[in-house]
Amino acid sequence: DKFPSHDIHIKQLGLWDEWSDHWNRVIAPITNRYWRPSVHHHLRKAFTMKYSPDTQKSLGLHNDAALVTGSMKLNDDYNGATLVFPRQGLTNAIIPPGKLLLFPGPLTHGHYVDDLESGTKYSFTTWTARWKGDYLDP
Repeated sequence: DKFPSHDIHIKQLGLWDEWSDHWNRVIAPITNRYWRPSVHHHLRKAFTMKYSPDTQKSLGLHNDAALVTGSMKLNDDYNGATLVFPRQGLTNAIIPPGKLLLFPGPLTHGHYVDDLESGTKYSFTTWTARWKGDYLDP
């Protein structure tokens, strides 16, 4: 993986069906309406990530292999490890844990996670398929 991360896939936790159902019922209609005429085909991947001094402290600038990416902080008892969108001049610093940030993954929203300063950060990431035959999470 060009951008390796310390992650656990939702399928490994037995939560894929529940998350996929929630995405299809609640979130996909929002993304389809907001980014019209783009159409959501299916979820491709969903995973949790851990940023800590002994796993990974940052993630380099990259684009996602997803039509739409969802990113959610799961805790806030850490410093640093902020999701940064340099082209847009935005970060997720003011978004509270539990709120899903949605953005187009493949071209316009390159992003990185800056250095963790202290504590341990947990986050959740989900990707949608870029086309109808795009592979599902193994």
